[in-house]
Order: sequence, then C-alpha cells, then structure tokens
Amino acid sequence: MDKNENNLDELLRPSKTIVLAGKKLKISKVPLIVSIKANQIGKKYQEKNINDDKALEILNEMVEIVLIVCRASGNKITKEWLLENADVYDLRQFITIASSYGAGMDDNENGTKKKESEIKK
Repeated sequence: MDKNENNLDELLRPSKTIVLAGKKLKISKVPLIVSIKANQIGKKYQEKNINDDKALEILNEMVEIVLIVCRASGNKITKEWLLENADVYDLRQFITIASSYGAGMDDNENGTKKKESEIKK
C-alpha cells in the first residue's frame, strides 16, 4: 500500500458487548443508517400528538435499528426473539449505546481508533 494511502479497513475498534434480555451481543460495527434512523425516531418521539399508529411505527423502527446493528456485527437474533424478550426500555438503551459507539464517542483515550495489534484479546 502507498504510504499516502489510508486503509480504514485496517483500523479496527474493539467490540462492545451489550447484554440484552440475558443474551450477550457483540457490537463491532454500527452502519451510518442507524444514526439517521435514530435521529428520525427522536424527532417523531418529541411530537406532541402521538397516536397508537405513530407509537407502533416508532416501536417497529426501534426493532429495525437493533436488528441492523446486530446483523452488521454478526449477531444472529431475529425480530421474533426481540419482540418476545426485549422491552421498550431495552431497545432505547441499546440504540443509545450503539449510536454513541457508532459515532466514535467511546474510542480509546486519545479519541482515535486502535489498530488490531493494539486491541487486547
């Protein structure tokens, strides 16, 4: 590789583990769409008149976000499992943690990503 070329695939972040309904889920990648969808949900949630249809729409979008993060990180969970095992609080906390991880807000002390050789195994 050229010395002026930066390969972002070589910059790995340590994964984060989130325990959801007793199941350990490894979070290693949070696609950008998660931040976009979380922002959209936040706006909908702040609306004054949330009817049952809007509330159901928000819940479905929250489930979708959790599934996107889990699948991108290699976790094998299903929508049915989430619906049977998680509650709204779990989903909100998961999205908050995953979004901050995806935004790089919990990188190492220097605010930079660590290379694989720097990650403790």
